[in-house]
Amino acid sequence: MKIRVLDKKLANMIAAGEVVEKPASVVKELVENSIDAGATRIVIEIEDGGIQRIEITDNGCGMAKEDAPLAFKAHATSKIKAVDDLGAIATLGFRGEALASIAAVSEVELTTKTENDITAIKLKISGGDILETTETAAQTGTKIVVKNIFFNTPARKKFLNKPKVEEKDITKIVERFMIGCPHIKFQYKVNGMLIYNTLGTGLFDNIYLIYGKDVADGLIEIDFTSGKYTLQGYTSMPSLTKPNRTFQVSFLNGRMVKDMYMENAIQFAYQDYLMHGNFPVCFLNLKVPFDTVDVNIHPSKQEVKYENVREINSFFINALKDALEKNHSKKFNEIFKDLSQKGKSFDALENFKNKMETVGKGYGISYQRADDVVLKASPQCLQEVHLEEEDGETYMHTTPVQYDFKPKVFSPFPARPVESPKQQQLELDLPKKRWNIVGVAFKTYIILEVDDKILLIDQHACHERKIYDKLLLEIEIENLLSQSLLSPYTFECSTDEAKFFTQHLDDFASIGISLEEFGENLFRVRAVPFLIRDIEYDEFFEAIKANQNRFNFSKKELLKDFLAHTACKAAVKAGDKLSDEDIDALLNDIDNHKVLTCPHGRPFVHTISKKDLEKLFKRIV
Repeated sequence: MKIRVLDKKLANMIAAGEVVEKPASVVKELVENSIDAGATRIVIEIEDGGIQRIEITDNGCGMAKEDAPLAFKAHATSKIKAVDDLGAIATLGFRGEALASIAAVSEVELTTKTENDITAIKLKISGGDILETTETAAQTGTKIVVKNIFFNTPARKKFLNKPKVEEKDITKIVERFMIGCPHIKFQYKVNGMLIYNTLGTGLFDNIYLIYGKDVADGLIEIDFTSGKYTLQGYTSMPSLTKPNRTFQVSFLNGRMVKDMYMENAIQFAYQDYLMHGNFPVCFLNLKVPFDTVDVNIHPSKQEVKYENVREINSFFINALKDALEKNHSKKFNEIFKDLSQKGKSFDALENFKNKMETVGKGYGISYQRADDVVLKASPQCLQEVHLEEEDGETYMHTTPVQYDFKPKVFSPFPARPVESPKQQQLELDLPKKRWNIVGVAFKTYIILEVDDKILLIDQHACHERKIYDKLLLEIEIENLLSQSLLSPYTFECSTDEAKFFTQHLDDFASIGISLEEFGENLFRVRAVPFLIRDIEYDEFFEAIKANQNRFNFSKKELLKDFLAHTACKAAVKAGDKLSDEDIDALLNDIDNHKVLTCPHGRPFVHTISKKDLEKLFKRIV
């Protein structure tokens, strides 16, 4: 078979297939050019799913008359000049392929003008050939009209979807630009009908416009910077999830990307909050130095390659976890707010505790803890004590009371011995809990009355979280002891997996796993941390292989599944009967939990407000 060199026009038509897959690809490339041109307003109009007509108008810098014809030549660009520029690409486009590829398979009209030019230049192009060049009147910026896509490549045109399907793909692309560039005013029309008209007022407004109130109300804002990395945008509270990743929109330095590292990091950050199969909603823009990422590895430029994957991955996870933990704190503050307002008892108690050493000697006080203060008194001459605050100082006032009592104090702390006073002794009656235990439903769900809310708490899931957090704390603050295996465990892996294990032998040793090469693509384990000595090694190392791209050698992350299983077995079960004292012990420091789910992602607390109940029973409407 004879080898021949393709003519330039045919070569361009073939190459166009890498850039122009469908009408949505045309919209993406042209809008990116408008953004690179510094546009603050972009109008997008399509007809018949973009197959018949696509029009993009912007108020960017425009092109000079002599540059406009050059823009349609292959590999002509104003965005890079030398090889070194490829190492730090700051624009969305840079190859000079888009306009040439689009013009090769469609009919194009370009009108463009710079601020300094008096008139605009207008070009008409068909199948890559410039047919007409004229001058015309126009505003500064660029308008480009693309008609009859694939008119000269019927083999490609027949594989286009129905106009409605192509329209949906374009709409999705436009929405992504509205999320990625919320400062730009976008107008989007379909068959003459206005679909979107944004005002450039910010990301939240655009999310609300596109996805609606329910999604917008369930989001947490992120603005997290550490070193040379920044993550901005919104991510969902654990209560807002979807069955797939459709609602996860990621950008890298403003570039729309589909990145497995980001997807894995998002799921990893949420693993303590969500059950398997649920996915959070995210609209995130990761900013990294331009010279630490390569965006030139795929024709569509939606895939990227990082210089330091582990460092960026760790930052991404920490940023999401920080936002989730802050949201947790805010949520519990809302649940427990104003609980100490009854006589300012808790604020006063803190001040009172600080003065206990001096004041106590005069009244014979024996105290256990800040919220378990007991003043013993004889039943013949009791006095009720009130704490009042004035000008920042706390004062005690007493009122005589006559009744018999037998004090009963429960406390995990031993009482401090004090000398028995000669004068009369008193009892200080202060609230010791911040909730009222209403009961337990179905021997599983604890019902608490907290201020103007009712909390339903799953006793098993709550206890599981408490045990799990305690185990995590122990392994974080202590060195893990290693135990030698009587019979070393060996496992085989692929070449890529073997490379991973070989590179990280020292990292495994740092967490108590003695790992060594035992042949080609074969490894031997001689010792493991004592805490995980009973694990199924096959499952354990298969999980590490599957997650090697996001493995960060944290003791906590490595042992998570095992600790979760341990906590589940040790926790009280649904159906176990708990006394009030058991419930108090279980719920102690509940508002200090970092997450409101069990280690498997199942929520353990649900809140019902008094207002919700009043609406339910039609007390209010």
